[in-house]
Amino acid sequence: MKDFPFWRGAIYNAKTPLILKAIGKDLATFKNQSDFIGDKPKLNEAQWAALRTMYSEKMKKYEAEAMPPKTPGKPKFNK
Repeated sequence: MKDFPFWRGAIYNAKTPLILKAIGKDLATFKNQSDFIGDKPKLNEAQWAALRTMYSEKMKKYEAEAMPPKTPGKPKFNK
């Protein structure tokens, strides 16, 4: 059974953005399946919120690392 520590660990241990995206896709599938079954939810709303926050913060970190440094534009001269 996949539970909160499993998903938290998977997000935390993702080494690349592609792995993180795959985990996000699997997590979304897991949520849809658990909602579809209608059985008692595996994760409560607070846990889903924590996982979404952790995922988005890690993805922002990867996106910031992937962005090339900003090159200087044309110099502005005072007249």
